[in-house]
Amino acid sequence: MLFLFGVFVLWFLFGSAWRYASYSVIGVKHSDEVLIKSHFDKVFRFPNNHKILSRFSVYKRLVNVIPDIESIDVIGSDILKIIVNDKSVFGVICDTDENCYFYDDTGFVFKKSFDYTGSIFLKIISNDSITIGDVIKCADVCLRKDFRDYVLSKNISYIELEKDKMILKDNDNVMFKALPDVDNTLDKLQVFFESVKGSDYGDYVDLRFNSKIFYK
Repeated sequence: MLFLFGVFVLWFLFGSAWRYASYSVIGVKHSDEVLIKSHFDKVFRFPNNHKILSRFSVYKRLVNVIPDIESIDVIGSDILKIIVNDKSVFGVICDTDENCYFYDDTGFVFKKSFDYTGSIFLKIISNDSITIGDVIKCADVCLRKDFRDYVLSKNISYIELEKDKMILKDNDNVMFKALPDVDNTLDKLQVFFESVKGSDYGDYVDLRFNSKIFYK
């Protein structure tokens, strides 16, 4: 009887019927899938590949070591399905050496970006040193969704932050100079674009003065 119980235990622990044959990673968009799989390979072993004994929390905790990932869901079937939810990109921030990184809506820097130009993301040049895992220091400018959405709607996708001013550029290389005050700049931009209503306004706009907007 004891022998049969021992056989049963061995079959339960190590029999193929009780093990996930493999795993699949689903949902990866911009994260490094090779890196993700290398982390999962390290934990996809007994007991974490067992259909009864597996602790899915082991896989979910990998979100703490892979900064690109927002969350991980796990579904057990014949194959263990690991559903990866990438972090959403809020913007691109670069240091003065043009090392650029994606950051999310909390300001967390999570991935090196490609050499980005265009109007999909707002690209911000900062005087701060930046690396993956940092939280950006320019939250007043970099995390204002209403500000970001408005400037992108006007094809302004580049902002350089300086101590006493912001320099904004649109996709036609028109330069806007503004005070380092998001509310003031947003108000001035709205007034300016309402006043010109799509007409040609040259290649330079100065928004730094209280009562007037200069352009040429």
